[in-house]
Amino acid sequence: MTLDPWNKVIRVETYRSGIFKFQAGVDVAALQPLIDRVEDAHKRFVKTPLLPGIIDKLDNRVIVTGVHGTDSIEDGNMSTRAVEEALALPPDQVKEENQRRIQNTSKAYLLAGVRGRSISEKFSSEEHVSLSINEEMFTGPHKVLMDGLQTKGTPGEYRKDQKDHQTTIVGHEKLGGAYVPPKSFEDITRLMTKLIEWANSDSICSLSPLIRAPLVHIYFELIHPFADGNGRVGRVVESRMLKMAGYSYASTSLAGYYLKNIEDYFALFNVVRIAARKGEPHPNQAFVLFFLKGMLETINENHDWVNNFYAKLLYGSQLRTFLDSKKINIRQYTIVSNLMAKGNIHNLTDIRAEPWYRSLYLDRTRHTMARDLTGLANNQLIEIEGKEIIRLLIP
Repeated sequence: MTLDPWNKVIRVETYRSGIFKFQAGVDVAALQPLIDRVEDAHKRFVKTPLLPGIIDKLDNRVIVTGVHGTDSIEDGNMSTRAVEEALALPPDQVKEENQRRIQNTSKAYLLAGVRGRSISEKFSSEEHVSLSINEEMFTGPHKVLMDGLQTKGTPGEYRKDQKDHQTTIVGHEKLGGAYVPPKSFEDITRLMTKLIEWANSDSICSLSPLIRAPLVHIYFELIHPFADGNGRVGRVVESRMLKMAGYSYASTSLAGYYLKNIEDYFALFNVVRIAARKGEPHPNQAFVLFFLKGMLETINENHDWVNNFYAKLLYGSQLRTFLDSKKINIRQYTIVSNLMAKGNIHNLTDIRAEPWYRSLYLDRTRHTMARDLTGLANNQLIEIEGKEIIRLLIP
């Protein structure tokens, strides 16, 4: 059987860590239908017209999702709201370690070039295959990520003390998470050089970036070159490679998918490692398949968010028109405006307990209260389900 050029096994002799192997290790034909779905979803997404204000909101949503995801994977315990608040802090007000870690992660994504570009800005297939990676793509983000934090080793430099890295736990023991990474500085330096050479080779660059990016992610994590922060660096580098190929937004928010599926994420690093050790023909297939599913889900989630945002804008415009034409009164307008800020489905008992709602009817009867809700329903702004549930009829 003739081996595809990208599946050729590249064996690298190391000084103290045995033989390390690089290989695409994927069945491209089996992956192609899912790759096509991801590309089709992305093409639909980038065709969505975006106003500058929506781009800003989408960019903020994506970076919060990405930063929260990649931080939480590394045992961060901040909520999404706390992450958003930490990102908004001026640098001179950052006092706590977790706040600095959050800001560093955001800066690393910015350094990697995965923020601040238009949704429609993308490269052609001819351009993205020529975009090479280099050592600074790894050491630069690491230096930023670890800046000012209590950490092992020196930010931006490969680890030199192998004693603390005899065993690395990926996930937990039930997932087969015990792994011994390369042991010496000389081996790490050699393997990172070979990783970059391999990833920039003609055979690997001929693959879709939707295969190439997760492959670099896998082998970077197996080399485990830094004393701390390897997972964060790996996700930032993966994001940069995807962004270079034109996959805006999903490249960053993919970390949120990894967090939602954290057990699979950790387990699959061990699955591919063990499959390669056994000599299976496509050892990396499972991780790349997992990655592709994540890209499809993340692109669709971002697209849905944009569509929902536009729907709310149209709904808000219609609400204002109804007020101006006196189809609804100011109380009804206030009710819907407040509910819009909190979601589409609400419990009437909870609404009646809100101070803003009670203030609308201080000198009004319960009949007026009921009539206002009926009027909103008659104008098809809300739907009342049973006696307790109110649903906003946002398109």
